[in-house]
This record gives sequence, structure tokens and C-alpha cells, in this order.
Amino acid sequence: MTHQQRSDRKVTKDLLNILSKTTLCRDGNTKKVFSRAIRKAFDATDSREEAETLVVLAHKYNLSCLEDMLNDLDCIPELPF
Repeated sequence: MTHQQRSDRKVTKDLLNILSKTTLCRDGNTKKVFSRAIRKAFDATDSREEAETLVVLAHKYNLSCLEDMLNDLDCIPELPF
């Protein structure tokens, strides 16, 4: 992975973290959009650390994508919840 790709992923992760702290993620429609954004970022990641971070965000905000992400990651016993 190039430095630019790592930088782009960090920006994406930072934006998702910022969005997750707003009241926007409490609205039903916005929560669906947030879930899709988290899932899209999860599908694009190539590092386990990033994938686990996105799974933790999905868990924290009770997103509909969580179960599928856990199945794809196959690390249920390793996560702290």
C-alpha cells in the first residue's frame, strides 16, 4: 500500500469517527447511510486493524452491517465485546 493510500484511508476513518459523534447517526435514514459508509470502508480495507476498528464502530452505534462484518472478519472470539 502506498503512502497516499494509507493517508486516504486515515482521512476516511477520521471522517467516519467524526460523523459517529454527531446527532446525525441517531436518525433512522442517516443511520442507514452511516451503516453503508462503514460497510463500504470495511470492504475497501486491507488491514485487519482498520477492519476491526470499523467493526467496533458498527458495534458502538448498533449498525445493521455489524453481523455481516463479523462473519466476514471471522474474529468474534478476538473482539472485546
